[in-house]
Amino acid sequence: MNRYFTEAENQAFYASRAKKSVGVMVVYRNSEGKVLIVKPNYKPGWNLVGGFVEENESPLTTALRETQEELGLTLAENRLSLLGVHYLPPAKYPEFLRIIFAADLTADEIAAIKLQTDELEEYRFVSVDDLTSFNERSTIDAARAMLTSARGLGYVEDRQLKGTTS
Repeated sequence: MNRYFTEAENQAFYASRAKKSVGVMVVYRNSEGKVLIVKPNYKPGWNLVGGFVEENESPLTTALRETQEELGLTLAENRLSLLGVHYLPPAKYPEFLRIIFAADLTADEIAAIKLQTDELEEYRFVSVDDLTSFNERSTIDAARAMLTSARGLGYVEDRQLKGTTS
């Protein structure tokens, strides 16, 4: 006869599992296919829109929240599509899992961008090929690898595209 975990055993089991920080980034493109990057005022370099997933918040909800906070744009859930997953092994910081979404912005949406000035200095659109010249961060490399792959969704680890949907 099977013995199933009690609720207390289930809670203890999940509490013992590895904890990883989870974040999101969103690759926003204009009609020319250029990618929106933002310049934070609290660290060097440029980045994609994004941030950490808060407790009891889904990655998609995080992406929409960060978009609203950083760009002042409120988008519907169905506007974002999954671009891929980026795993950062422990090194300078603890291990981290980043979900990367993508969406195209209309000219009207771009005109309506209002940067969160307490966190961001400016934004611009750059070609996919130029992304890494604005920041050496592995997330920029991951997004670039996913965008330039003709093989579908991507999984990036150690700055290398390791898995795709085809």
